[in-house]
Amino acid sequence: MRKTGKVNNMAKVFAVAEPLFDSQIEVQAYYLHGKNSDSLFDADVKNSGDALQSPTLDIVGQMGTEPFAGSYPMFVPVNEFQLLSGLPASLGIFPSKLIVVVGKDIPFNGAVYQKCEDLKEQGYELAAEGLLGSISPDLFFELFDYLILDYLSQNFKRDFTAMRPHIFKIKFVINNVPSMEAFDSVSKLHGAMFSGDFYSAPVTKGSGEISPIKMNALHLLGQINQEDFELIDVAEIIERDAALSVSLLRFINSAGGFRGTKRVESIRQAVAIMGQNEVKRWATVAITSQLGEDRPSEITRLSLLRGKFAENLADAYELGMLKSGLFISGLLSLLDVILQKPMAEAIADVAVDARIHNALVNKRGIIYEVMELIIAFGRCDWYGVAVNLYRNKVNADLVAQAFIDALVWYRELLERMEEEE
Repeated sequence: MRKTGKVNNMAKVFAVAEPLFDSQIEVQAYYLHGKNSDSLFDADVKNSGDALQSPTLDIVGQMGTEPFAGSYPMFVPVNEFQLLSGLPASLGIFPSKLIVVVGKDIPFNGAVYQKCEDLKEQGYELAAEGLLGSISPDLFFELFDYLILDYLSQNFKRDFTAMRPHIFKIKFVINNVPSMEAFDSVSKLHGAMFSGDFYSAPVTKGSGEISPIKMNALHLLGQINQEDFELIDVAEIIERDAALSVSLLRFINSAGGFRGTKRVESIRQAVAIMGQNEVKRWATVAITSQLGEDRPSEITRLSLLRGKFAENLADAYELGMLKSGLFISGLLSLLDVILQKPMAEAIADVAVDARIHNALVNKRGIIYEVMELIIAFGRCDWYGVAVNLYRNKVNADLVAQAFIDALVWYRELLERMEEEE
């Protein structure tokens, strides 16, 4: 059963599912990073936890993997205590959905070996977080399906070179790939998966013309961000784009649209029924999806999550009057990546509020405080998160819940979109 809504006792857990891509930059899996919010100022190491707790397994136990990873498998770290206690098998999650990550800090003794064997017999795949020097190569390849290497580690080249001859014995996962140049240097590795900032790094130099379809979408985005736009003008722009027209009519006529409304057959009727606020909200999401069609699908997902996460943080940052602006800021925060242009150029055709422009282009102002938090959160920069929360006097529990609620919202949005198709 799909688990939605608020999550009990999870307000103190920060959890981020990082996408793992293949060589074609298509998502193949996710890696769940977690942090207990009451230990934010600890050493800034991902997935840290004490001997008895793992925030990642805690939240997976309550929510399952779907809100984080959808239909994809998810890599989830476990600690020694959890492994010896029979987790994650006792969580009731299908083995095909969860790949168990065994960290380098787990002593590989007889008891741990037996638990790993038990998990393998139950159908779980195992991933080793780096080379485990305490076991023989033959045993390593017998137990583990994946080897996780950190591109930024000082030992990466050594370990990568040592293991590359065994490419058909184990699958590689290379984390923290920082740029497209770095990605190009490792992406030819057979069957490997990759994570890092390479797919969403800010663009500093333009790369070509924008297609007419995208220009029309940007024109619409600029129109709806006018302080008091005319619905008839918006309708005329939508009518010039078949994909947006179909999307709008499906939305308003679907169960997720406007209940009690007779079937709507025209764009002008639809925008008149919806009004400015709903048209603006629908159009912003629809346009972002359309603009990102030729980028990795994860860009659209991340844009939508950032938008909702930012909106959910409005009250925590005492910006209740700026909820709409926060949503738009998060949604457009990857516009440079989507259009492959520097942000100042990408946003030039979008008539956003001066505060949004200041946040996205100049990285300043009250909205940027929220954007800075969201970006640090997404990168699992827990120290950066902690500094931001301390500076703005924001309750960490509210932030954790705001992100969980954004995940639930995104899953429900996908379900509505699937119903419309």
